[in-house]
Amino acid sequence: MRGETMDLGLSFGSTQVAIGDEAVPTGSLDVFVVIGQSNAVGYATDDGGAGYPSGSQHWSNAGAWEPIGFRLDHGPWEDTAAANQFGFAKGFATSFAAANPLSDLLFIGAADGGTGFSTGHWNPGDSHYQAVIARINAAMAAAPVGAVLRGFLWHQGESDRGFATYDSALSQLITNLRTDVVAASAATPFIAGGHATDGAWWDDLIQRSVQALPSTQAYCGYADISSPSEPVMGDGVHFDAVSTRALGAAYFEAYQRARVNGSVAPSGTITTGASVYADLTSSAGWSATGISVGGAASDRLVLISIGSRHDSTLPRPESVHLGGVPAMRVVARSTGRVSGTNVALYCAHLPEGTSADLDIVFDFQPQQAGAVLLPIYGAQTPLASVDGYGFDVGLAGHGTSISTTLSAQVGDLVFAASGAIAPGGASGQINLGNTTDNFISGTNRSLHTGHQIVPTAGIQTVTCDFGATVVNYPTIAAMALRPI
Repeated sequence: MRGETMDLGLSFGSTQVAIGDEAVPTGSLDVFVVIGQSNAVGYATDDGGAGYPSGSQHWSNAGAWEPIGFRLDHGPWEDTAAANQFGFAKGFATSFAAANPLSDLLFIGAADGGTGFSTGHWNPGDSHYQAVIARINAAMAAAPVGAVLRGFLWHQGESDRGFATYDSALSQLITNLRTDVVAASAATPFIAGGHATDGAWWDDLIQRSVQALPSTQAYCGYADISSPSEPVMGDGVHFDAVSTRALGAAYFEAYQRARVNGSVAPSGTITTGASVYADLTSSAGWSATGISVGGAASDRLVLISIGSRHDSTLPRPESVHLGGVPAMRVVARSTGRVSGTNVALYCAHLPEGTSADLDIVFDFQPQQAGAVLLPIYGAQTPLASVDGYGFDVGLAGHGTSISTTLSAQVGDLVFAASGAIAPGGASGQINLGNTTDNFISGTNRSLHTGHQIVPTAGIQTVTCDFGATVVNYPTIAAMALRPI
């Protein structure tokens, strides 16, 4: 993030509590708008956990500021969520209050299940959008003296799966909200949350669009859904209580970063350390200890490519931790195939230490697994753009190479990983400047990686060449990261 200090220390002896580069005055009234569709409304069943902090209020369906109680009101279109169900705003409130104990939170709920851009709800001029703007402006006009609109918390996309222009529609929404909400400005943070990969609601374009926001839109953030672990869908569509609270905490972390993400124009360069391969074995709980992660630095990210294999069910990472720090899934955690080989990409912010343990939990036990780690410096958290990710898969007898494409600018870092099955293992080379060739011990499974700073902007074709060997069930995934 540009100019980010991330000073999270609380100064109780002064008149301000620092978050990032800007300070929130103590005793302030901080307003957040919660918008989107049903996972913004919240369908998590009461778990007996912490409620909203004392003093929290919401703009009720009666059109007045009232104590929240158990759950937020979201307007006259209130959908079918039950009175004992809650959304991620509760976890967000818990995290915000812990960092700002002298501030009071005010929420304006304006989410509605089943709404989308393609369904005619969130575009400029749509009657639902206009009603949401009217609700927000009315709430701000009636807010107590000193109330400040701090940000928009957005979770949506399920209703727009297959909508090819989702990215541009989301970008337009951000501009519209900052213009049409009287209390907002071009610097009002906008946070979008990630999506679960399970079920018919998944769309990798939606995920790429929200995950790329910090690199493409000023004062925007991405709330990671994959850490500390992949969400549990309580009813197959909505996040359960544990996942909902974790997502709320992720929204707060993303809000901290978005507040200081004032420019998306790269001003530095990305540098890399040495990549390291680690065998993962079930006897060690799919872990590897003491992996070299390069020199410590506040801007160090560690990219992690995870290769796994099973002949009947594709093993996918459920959670990934490096040095005890949860890693972020980059777009998808599987290639979409039901069996064979899988490659998944992750990223962890690890500012301290020169070595770390890697711990992975899979949703299905692999027959073999391995990982390659690459420390990098001076990069924005993935992705560089909505088109900065690509993948492909093959079947038995696929051929001697596999490729994917992605978009990148000059100075971006492209990181790619590929895996395949062949008798005795298949040697492979990725057509990037730095490539590794790894064989998972005692198996016929290989894992190859490559990385390169992009010299020429445009569409990048990334290929893993297996020489003369015809491989089975190959897969490749690649991502681009932008300099800070």
